[in-house]
Amino acid sequence: ASRPLPKPEQWARQIDLSQLVCFWKHPVRFFLEQRLNLRTFQTEELLLPESETFLLNELEKYSFAEEILGELRCGRPDCAVPLHRRLAAGGLPGGCFSYFLHQKIKTEAKELAAKVEAQLRQPVEPIEINLNVDGVRLTGKITSLCRCGRVTFRPASLKAKDLLQLWIHHLALLLHQPAGVEPCSFHAAKDKMIQLQEVADPETELIRLMQLFQQGCCEPLRFYPETSLAQATGKSVNAAWLSRYHHRGESEDPAYQLSLRGYAPLDDPQFAELAELLLPLLHVMKKA
Repeated sequence: ASRPLPKPEQWARQIDLSQLVCFWKHPVRFFLEQRLNLRTFQTEELLLPESETFLLNELEKYSFAEEILGELRCGRPDCAVPLHRRLAAGGLPGGCFSYFLHQKIKTEAKELAAKVEAQLRQPVEPIEINLNVDGVRLTGKITSLCRCGRVTFRPASLKAKDLLQLWIHHLALLLHQPAGVEPCSFHAAKDKMIQLQEVADPETELIRLMQLFQQGCCEPLRFYPETSLAQATGKSVNAAWLSRYHHRGESEDPAYQLSLRGYAPLDDPQFAELAELLLPLLHVMKKA
């Protein structure tokens, strides 16, 4: 769009927590899909396999690990159901390859589950929120609660989208202040476990995110989670944005290929400005 679109009425007075999280995980894709009705596909989604599967891509590995983790959480340590289901559907290589892969992913899932075992011992029921944030209602449900705070885990390396999701829920948790729940948030990934501590002014941080959500529903924001995180932490933005051997840069995302064609997004002053949104998050984050 050459000019900003009108502000959508449905989000002028009320925003759902899940929509806010979805937006900040990928603001440009959210704008394309929710406002322009343009579906962006990963290349592999459009292609049918031409040969038998011998390796799983990262998304398939993640999905398999999620199923195995679910089995472990339900007290089924052999985790056989996901293996047999995928073998029957032809989603795993034949012979011993599938069993070796299953054992490897199961071992990683057990290590991840062990990281949060202590935090998950005293679960708390999800809570409904209805917060007035600068005249806009923030509604929804906060899940994954325990006495020690909010606890999440994902069988993948820590990504910017994980931090953003954790941050938004953390701010809502601090504003709602549910009884019997500590004002902390934890997230366990394959490579590390982090904790978010109390924030001096959570409402101000949430107001800014909600205002930019409304702006980002009218025009694409110059916020690209992984590359913006690199900017905020003083790392190389080109290393995050551009592809190289064995690394798929964020610029390869179809949503960016579609919306940023012929444009140098990292040179836009808004890019550096919006990356600073991550600084308060980084300030209260520590290793758990």
